[in-house]
Parts: sequence; structure tokens; C-alpha cells
Amino acid sequence: MNVQLNVEGLFIDLYATDPIKLNFSIEDITNAEAKSIYSRNFRVPASTNNYQFFKTAFMVNGIDFDVTKKYNASILVDGNEFRTGHIRLQKVYYNGSGNIVDYEILFLGETKDFGAAVGQKTLCELVMSDLHHEYTMANVEASWNAYPEGIITDGLIDGDVLYPLIDFGNTYDGTTPNESQVSIDGSKSFTSSGGTHALPFYRFKPMIRAKRIIDQIFDDAGFSYTSEFFNSDLFKQMYVSAFGSDDINIPLGSANHLQVQYYIEVGLEPVGGTLKPDRVVLDPVSNYNPDTGIYLAPVDGDYNLRVLGTLKYSAAPGSGGCSVRMRCMVNGIEQAAYTATASTTLENFISYLTYDTTDTLTLSAGDSLYCIYEVTSGTANFFSAVSHTMIIDSQTTTGSNTATMAPEVFLDCEYKQIDFVKDILKKFRLVMSPDRNTPGNFIIEPWSEYITTGDFYDWTQRVDTSKDWVIEPLFFTQTDKITFQDAGDGDWLQDLNEKAFKETFGTLKFESLNELLKGQKTIECTFASTPIGPIHGGSVALPQLHQHESEDGETLHTPIKPVTRLLFYNGLLPFNAVEGKDWHSIDENSVKTAYSTYPLVSYNENWPPTSISLNLNWQTETGYMATSGINEIGVSVYERYWGNYISQLYDPYARRVTMYVNLDSVDLQYFSFDDLVFIKDTFYYVEKITDVPIGQRANVRIDLIKVLDTVTGTGEPPVPPVEPVDPWNRIDTDFDKETDEWQVK
Repeated sequence: MNVQLNVEGLFIDLYATDPIKLNFSIEDITNAEAKSIYSRNFRVPASTNNYQFFKTAFMVNGIDFDVTKKYNASILVDGNEFRTGHIRLQKVYYNGSGNIVDYEILFLGETKDFGAAVGQKTLCELVMSDLHHEYTMANVEASWNAYPEGIITDGLIDGDVLYPLIDFGNTYDGTTPNESQVSIDGSKSFTSSGGTHALPFYRFKPMIRAKRIIDQIFDDAGFSYTSEFFNSDLFKQMYVSAFGSDDINIPLGSANHLQVQYYIEVGLEPVGGTLKPDRVVLDPVSNYNPDTGIYLAPVDGDYNLRVLGTLKYSAAPGSGGCSVRMRCMVNGIEQAAYTATASTTLENFISYLTYDTTDTLTLSAGDSLYCIYEVTSGTANFFSAVSHTMIIDSQTTTGSNTATMAPEVFLDCEYKQIDFVKDILKKFRLVMSPDRNTPGNFIIEPWSEYITTGDFYDWTQRVDTSKDWVIEPLFFTQTDKITFQDAGDGDWLQDLNEKAFKETFGTLKFESLNELLKGQKTIECTFASTPIGPIHGGSVALPQLHQHESEDGETLHTPIKPVTRLLFYNGLLPFNAVEGKDWHSIDENSVKTAYSTYPLVSYNENWPPTSISLNLNWQTETGYMATSGINEIGVSVYERYWGNYISQLYDPYARRVTMYVNLDSVDLQYFSFDDLVFIKDTFYYVEKITDVPIGQRANVRIDLIKVLDTVTGTGEPPVPPVEPVDPWNRIDTDFDKETDEWQVK
């Protein structure tokens, strides 16, 4: 067989006697950031052809080279594409006596390539111009028609943007609230007769459909996916919070909002002059001139100025280090400066330094705001790049009754896009496998709906019986205890739960009850769980993202900066029928409206939940809605997506079998980890294939996982077991006693 390595259209010379070998591993496909489904280092000669490529591509100069570079690559067997990915230059081998030079390159598959393409970008750096709309009460109301209130494409912008009713708290003058209250009682209740204290439209903060965010991340990275799960009505019912800061309002100056990004390739000399943007993310009414780099204040008022910086350097500076500074100028006079200083010593040659600072500037209409970058101490020759994001938001309206809303701007600027993808994969135990038929496309499905659903192979006659089979219990590689949890937050119901049970709401603590196992691990998502409680003074269910503080005998509902939430939209639920009164809002034209229903988001697929409703918590909880008479039931994400997987890992009859099987590139050309393998009298799925020589037939080591509860003689794939190992039941367990025996890190 003829094996070729194509890199950016150039064929690299290979050693004829040393074939390319790849490793395949199923567990890698659940990690979109760190690893690859297939990877391997191998050496290629410094032929004239290769030398010209590596010298230009990786800046090879003798034994020096740029390790940060990567290039798209594909492996071809007899002219047919076998696998695609990218290569990096890892090492240069030099033998002086023989005057021999080799290059060691690392070939990584598309999963790693996806993580590299997404990079360090955060959620608030997403650009979704199709979601921009006028921020009006009419559009807020239109968003409530989204699924399941209407069909999937109903609502605002096909249902991709939602404005639910949430209690974000109030600010106070002493103990008197300054704003209307999302409450049934109180001095400024939004249920007051005649709408005396109607809720202003700008108190509604946006949420974005989770699928829309996933789609944008994949599109920006240059990849695609095929997924029944992501395209299901269930997933389209889930929304991600874009709540911004701890301000209970969305700033009315959204029309004056600006977000620009700079990427500076640092040279030996300081950079002077006004920075020109690499990308204008948002500038709804064209207050910014990208050709000059100048923002002109449209109105008098206070402006929030936020600068996020990332400093990347690839070698340690000398004594004294080095500092770079972003200077923000108003009419030529410095108003704010942001400095990043590199350490004089580094453990690694590639490192990042980040900063995030916010200032308030008072500007007059026509004032010019621009930024200058400069090196303030040392030299910058060891920096590879400096990137900045500048965000401006006016606190003053433009005089118009409406503003342009760009909801993605209010996504979390500290939440990395790759971490969001990983959290979604983690929450629903999704497999992210490269599509063997379409380069750049991934198959993404829940593990229980992916494994053993592919093609069937009988490898009985391929097994090398001269070598030992190693058979071992699968649970030997597992820990005794696993904690499944979401992040905590400062909201009062979360605090109440943590004080009472020493854990975040919805946490599940799994214990194997296997005396042969030791240790513990935590599986945690970045987004926070959201306990639901009755509205203040009433009974309807409502998220309450504020803190409770005592002041002169009164309980104040003070704002917090909410951690990102993933919640279901439950549609419009009865309000008047429960509370006996309507609630009121007031729009941008001071028109008041009474409502007998309200838009609810919660962790349950349905409200009130049913026995088959999906609950986004790791386990179903008693919760904090007892006063409403709602019995919270449903199926947790652990039960639906993780239970079968965990039960197979810890089943005493689960086995890992290691053997040598005779395979070649044709066998693996269309192999996928959802395939089902039969050997002798047992069904398996493949966990790992080690040292596959591309283009040759050879005995290769394969780690197989025995599929339990096999259905034989039917022609159907085996059915995984359905009963998970019993988790701790937090409601009936004295956790103070239990947690004395082990501590979760």
C-alpha cells in the first residue's frame, strides 16, 4: 500500500521502512480541548523537499524552530484519504557524525484541531449579528412565544432569544427599594393596583438558545456537526443566560455600545499611534471609525470602559522583566491605563498573562476616545502577541425610546467557548467523534445512544492466539467515589442549600460500595445550578438571583453578578390564577400592561414536572417549592445520560480485554468507535488501538470493553443495562456524618 502525508497541499517525504503509526482512543472523543481521537509522533527525513517545507513553515534554523505553528494535514492510503488533522513539529534530531537530520512531527486528529481552532476566546467574543434587535417591550413579549409555548421557530428571532421573568433583586435607600419589586407584596410590588409600580422593560435580561451558541462556536472554528441530540426539541428548549453584570437593569445605552478587538504581533520596538482594530464586534449606530481607531461619544454622560488583555510570550525576559501598557486617551489626554508585566522566569516557554479592568469615564458629545499600545519597560522581543478587547457602554440614553440589543455582548467574558462546549458534552455525557465520511464534521450524541450503534465486525479469525489475552475488571481503573456537581453562586437559595447540606443544589454523590476501590474525583460544570423558589409573598415558581441581607430588621434583596445558567424555557404559566392578581410592566413609551401569565425558566423540562421530565440537576432534589404544593419529580441528567455508563464501569462482571488482532488500513478506513465487535462468543466495543502501522497489515494491540447484557442470535446490537448504581440519596442521608469520612477536593 502507498502511504502519503499531505500538509497544506505538499506531500512530505516519508521513511519507506518506518511506517506512520497512529493510536486510537475512545475516551479522547469526549474531550474537545486537550486530546485527539487519534494521534502519534513519527519521524520524517530532512530531504530537500522536507527541508524546504520545515524551514519555511516552522522557521527551522539549525536546531531552532517555532513549536507553536501547526498545519492542516491528511494521511492518504493508495490515494484515498485515511485520516485528517494537523501536524506540529516536536523535535529535530541531528547526528553530527553521520550528518543526518530527522524531524519528529506530531499528527493530531480533528478533535484536537477543533479545540485549537476555538482557542482562548470567551463567550462574549461571539458575534451573532442575526440576533440583534430593537430592545422594546414588544420584542420582550414576542420572545415568550418560543417553544414550548409555540412551535420551535416561534418567538423572537425564531426563538433564539428569550426574556424570562427573573427576580434580580433591588437597590435600596436604607431599607426602601429604589425600583419596582418582583414581589406579590412590598411597598413597590409589580402587582400594585393600576400598575403603580410596573416593571420597566429594561429589567428583562436576555437568554440565548444553547443550540444557537453551539452553532456559532462550531461555525467560527470552521467545523460542523451531525447530532440528533443538538437538533432535538429538548435541546432547543434550553437557554443560556446573558445577564451581564450585577446591574439589575440592561443598560439603556446599548445603542452606544462598542466592542472591538485588537491583535498585536509584538516586535522589538514599542508600538505607538492609535490602535486600529482587527475586528469590530459590535457598533450598532456607527460611533466608531475603524480606519482611525477613534470612538466619538454620541451624547453627554458616563461611559463604562472595559479593557480585557491577554499577553502571550514564548521566552523568559531578562532581569527586570518587561511591561506593556494599553493607554486610553480622551481628546489626546490619558484617562485610563492598563499594564501587564511579564515575569522574569517561566516554567514553560509558552505562557499567558491576562487582565480585565473597568473604569467609568465622563464624556461630552463629540469627545474622541482611542487607545495606544506601548512597551513601558524592557523589550518585547520575547512576546509573540498581545490581544485586547475594548468594550464601551454608555450609561446614558441617546434620547431615543429604543436601543439596539446585541444579547451576545452580555454573555460571560470569563467563560471560554471551549469550556462551554466541554460542559455541554460533560453534562449530557456526549460523545464527539470525527465523522469518518465528512472531514471537519463531528458526530455528537449521548454515549448510551452512540456506543454499539455502528457497523458490526466479526474479528474472531483475526485474533493472534499465540499471544496472551489480558482480562481484568473494568472498575480497577475507577475511583471509589465520584461527585457530580454544577458551580455554586451567590444567590440566596444556593447559599441556603450550601449551609444546610454543604453542597451546591442538585449535587449527586456516587459511592461504589466496592471495598477494593479507593480515591475520589469530581465531575463539575462551569454553569451554576438554579434552585427555584416561590415569588416573594406568593406561590408561583421563579428564579431568584439575588442575595438576602438583613438591615434594621428588614430583609433586603440585593443584586449579584450571576454565574452563567443553563435552563429550560417552560412557556407562559398562570400568574393571576395562582396569586389572584395580575403583574404589570411599562414599556419604552411609558405604556403600562397587565399580565395574567408569566414566562418561566427552570431546571425542569416541564413545570410542574412529570415523572418523565428531564431535570438539569445531577439528581432530583426536594427543592424549595414546598409552599406551592408542587411535588418536584422527574429524571435527572445522571439517570438519563450517565447511569448506564457508570453502571457498566463499576459492574463486577464488566471486563477490559487486551489482545492482538491482525488489521490493516482497509479495516480501519471506515472504523468508528460506535462499531460493535464480535470475538468468539462475546460482543465488545473498542476502547483503544495502539500503534496501528498505516499501510501495512499487522498484529496490533487492542483494548476491548465487554458489552454487558448481550442479545445474541437476533442480529440486533446488544442492549446496555438500564439500572445505574445507586447514588447516595441526599434527602435521607446524614451528610454531616458521611462527609466526615471523605472530603471532596
